[in-house]
Amino acid sequence: MRKYEADGVDGLKEARTWKNYSSELKREAVEFYLNGEGSLRMTCEKFNISSNSVLRQWINQYTSGKR
Repeated sequence: MRKYEADGVDGLKEARTWKNYSSELKREAVEFYLNGEGSLRMTCEKFNISSNSVLRQWINQYTSGKR
């Protein structure tokens, strides 16, 4: 729904390439979430992350020391 609300029908089209995110954006998003500043969904919306699962993966890497 978030993609549809943001981009309409175009937001629902399947991506043909992976979206690249900078290391800084990843760190900022993870720290925003871990500091309790927003939910997974809110964090994805704020940082324009494609899905909650992408953010969860970054959180796992960050908290396991694999930054």
